[in-house]
Amino acid sequence: MMKVDYSSLERRWPELLPEARAASELLKAELGTSAPSIHAEWDVDESNPDQFLALLEISDGKGSVGYRFFPEEFSKIDHLKIKLHRLWGDMLMIQSHVGLDDLRWRYAMQEWA
Repeated sequence: MMKVDYSSLERRWPELLPEARAASELLKAELGTSAPSIHAEWDVDESNPDQFLALLEISDGKGSVGYRFFPEEFSKIDHLKIKLHRLWGDMLMIQSHVGLDDLRWRYAMQEWA
């Protein structure tokens, strides 16, 4: 089961909590069997005082990636699924780079031995 933290969103923008929960379910479906290894956290991006955005960050202990969502994006399910798919793709890229760096380090250590 993917762990999802809504506490910051719930405290700062409670009206958006149902949409965030629904989007998290879509993300879980996208992650499939990888869901248990992912932690998701919802927050609020207040950098633009005229337009608050929801912020979703996912991490796996080795890396993290986050996307911002306009409130109206939650009602466009196909668009939301595509955006969550891209978020997961970005996370996979990070995981891949971390794995490659680890392999390079191990190879370099063997060269020095």
